[in-house]
Amino acid sequence: MDIRSQSLSASTFQSSATPELTVELTKYLHQQLTPIASDSLTIEVAEDNHKQLVYGHSPSAINQPICSFPIMYQRRQVGALNLFRRQVIKSLSQEHLHQISKAVAFLIQRNSTHHRCDKQLGRTLPLIGFSDAIFQLDSQIERAASARYPVIVQGESGCEKLNVACAVHFNDPSRQGAFIELDCQLFQNDVASFLSRFQDSVRRARAGSLLLSHIDQLPYSAQLQLADMMTDCSDDHDACGLRDVRVMVSTSQSLSQLTRDGRFSAALFTRLDFLTLVVPPLRDRPNDLAEIIERMIEQHKLFDDQYVEPIAKHFLCKYQ
Repeated sequence: MDIRSQSLSASTFQSSATPELTVELTKYLHQQLTPIASDSLTIEVAEDNHKQLVYGHSPSAINQPICSFPIMYQRRQVGALNLFRRQVIKSLSQEHLHQISKAVAFLIQRNSTHHRCDKQLGRTLPLIGFSDAIFQLDSQIERAASARYPVIVQGESGCEKLNVACAVHFNDPSRQGAFIELDCQLFQNDVASFLSRFQDSVRRARAGSLLLSHIDQLPYSAQLQLADMMTDCSDDHDACGLRDVRVMVSTSQSLSQLTRDGRFSAALFTRLDFLTLVVPPLRDRPNDLAEIIERMIEQHKLFDDQYVEPIAKHFLCKYQ
């Protein structure tokens, strides 16, 4: 990572910061750094072409950062991490600083996705936690959102598959249209209704994204017709109108395995098999449980002072 001698212009990066971002950054940095190190840095993002301090104390005119690290996402700058003490800079390796700056970029983008979901969908669908597994998923989302290919989101029941699909959509710089979800399991006995709803959903998702959730529950006959429709879109006339729509599907089973077993259309799988994001189950993210519990209490508490006792949170995190 390049070390910059001064923080970069606010016009070079974008954000939609909220107070929740400061809370998340504080939690993460206090886990990663010593108190002295975490107190000797600031993080800036931009809001309406103005720099906004989202972590740390506002520096004085005579106390300017010694080094400023660009925080990058999809090859564009989304912020800057500023360091003010030489001894702290010397104590942190380039690898550690790169890891921190990348995690901060993911947290900034999660905050942006949270804001856009709330505004456009009327609900919040955040990814939660600071584990290696969830940051690896953030990295996969970054790559998927930069491409225009179909995406398969695979995960066990109860995993955040819808959250991941939303993150891909809202972090795609070329997507200006709506995010539309069509639940395939609602049409297990009515193929005609599914095809009709599919065509309507494609129209609504123009220049946006269409998520076919529970694609593994779609009847085989519907899979064949869907594969034909997606094949037609490769022609010049674009019969189904899918050319300007990113198609995503979610599944609780491996589509490749279902295809090998003859339970999923090989033609449809060929049309979908470009990028697969596997959502890790909570049992592989034990360090995220405490954060998830806190977020659930905050969203669903009945009164302001409601909280979970530390001992109760401890046992919940250890429960298998």
